[in-house]
Amino acid sequence: MLHGFRRFWAETDRSKNLAPPACPNAEERAAKIQARDLAVGFINNLLSKLSGLQGNRTAFGPRRVPGEPVDLIYWKAQWDKARTQAQAALARCEAADLQHQVESLDVQWAALVEQETKAAPEVSSGENQNNSGPAPEEIERSKGPGRPSGSGSYERLDFPLVREMRQVLLKHPHLSVTAVANRFVERAAGGGTPESKAKRLTQRYSAQFPEAAGRNQLK
Repeated sequence: MLHGFRRFWAETDRSKNLAPPACPNAEERAAKIQARDLAVGFINNLLSKLSGLQGNRTAFGPRRVPGEPVDLIYWKAQWDKARTQAQAALARCEAADLQHQVESLDVQWAALVEQETKAAPEVSSGENQNNSGPAPEEIERSKGPGRPSGSGSYERLDFPLVREMRQVLLKHPHLSVTAVANRFVERAAGGGTPESKAKRLTQRYSAQFPEAAGRNQLK
């Protein structure tokens, strides 16, 4: 805060500090603060994934349609990855309160996996008991004209994502429709694989904006 000769004189006076002294263990404390911020981010990621797969509305997590089964193979890999990252950050920041949150989420995740695992055999069992059902040709005859039931169940949910994809493509014309669709797969409804969701969003976008269909060949 001093200028000119006063600053020069102050610098020669070693009995006074020109700035506050460094905090003890400053680097270690800063590293723990940064690790805690990372841990909070990964925990929020876990919470968003879990909430979406439970059927709740989330801003960034998956959007599940009621009755749609969860792809446990894909989502378990995603869960384990985010949890490993959270645990690594927690080991550096040593935050007991955040560790309790992770353990609570683990319990809820285990309950979801158990519920989905139990639901799968019930469907399979019901199908095996009904092997003597109508022949395929009878099923075809019983279907009415028009699109199959449920084929448009995601259309209303996909519409906001398609509009956001449009904004991205207008700002970045060098991108392909598929490349942009891959950015939105985690927010797309359903429990399918990322590839199937990206394909669905790409087709939805091309149907709404036919002039952009050729851009799907660009890098």
